[in-house]
Amino acid sequence: MTAHPHHRPTGAGPGREDVACQDFVGLVTDYLDGALPVDMRAQVDEHLAGCDGCQNVLAQWRTIITLAGRLVGLISSEDA
Repeated sequence: MTAHPHHRPTGAGPGREDVACQDFVGLVTDYLDGALPVDMRAQVDEHLAGCDGCQNVLAQWRTIITLAGRLVGLISSEDA
């Protein structure tokens, strides 16, 4: 997979992340909810196509949502 042009490698500097990656982290919930405007979603999709780190963040969020849904289901079952 090729690197996104705005993505710096992990070793870009101590404590420094790519601005585009920081933007994605702030947009991930809206992205998953389908709440981003079409043009912004296209930009995020383009970034994701070349950024393994943000792909991992997205996968982690999807896992969290899945597990939270299961937890809610278990709690609801116990209350019934």
